Amino acid sequence: MTQMGQTGLLNLAGRRMRIFCADISASSINPSWTQVASLARSQDLMIRVNSIVQDFGRTKGTAVIFSASISLPTSPRRLFDHLRDVNSRKWHDVQELFYVIQGNDPRNRVSIIQANPGLGLAGTLFVQESYMDSTGSSFVVYSHVDKLVLTNVLNGANPDLVTMMPSGFAILPDGMPSSDNDVGGGGYGSILTIAYYMVLTLTGNPLFIPDNTMDVFKQLIVNTVTDIENAVLHNNS
Repeated sequence: MTQMGQTGLLNLAGRRMRIFCADISASSINPSWTQVASLARSQDLMIRVNSIVQDFGRTKGTAVIFSASISLPTSPRRLFDHLRDVNSRKWHDVQELFYVIQGNDPRNRVSIIQANPGLGLAGTLFVQESYMDSTGSSFVVYSHVDKLVLTNVLNGANPDLVTMMPSGFAILPDGMPSSDNDVGGGGYGSILTIAYYMVLTLTGNPLFIPDNTMDVFKQLIVNTVTDIENAVLHNNS
């Protein structure tokens, strides 16, 4: 990949990360989160809904972010290494086509990922960014991008005009002892926040989310938590 392509990829990832952080944050300028369900182990499924009228690079419609946080007795490093591995999150048959390392840690990277065309995702690529800092805080954020659009960005097109719907994970140390054997992992457990983003085209009230959509995302969060727990807790070594 050319230097122009690497710069375009990093700029795209940087913009996507800003969207992700803004979407999962609550502040005086952002709509607040609303609890919509209580899940197992005192997890609360939260939702934030915003109507997008005109925002370059974002699809017009109703933006919906579903999120839940969970405490896990495993080190942030172990959890980060699991989540950044695309093969661990049931993306089925995927291949990392290219990546750009950020800094000295090869785990901190922006990757272009291709799914098996047989999954019905022909023409779609995923861009994933994974990053962990010296405190053990980390994130793994990804989104799908049309192959032609991404090719244009790598050839110098403006990444600010690319439609982005970022989903992902944020990890913080919780200060509690870790139950795994991750030597060098800091000895602490983790607080994991999961966020899924989608844009809906709704009739009537654009801020009303149908019950069946709520059920789909509730089950998605539950399944994601279960898969992570099975991988990082039940298979500790």
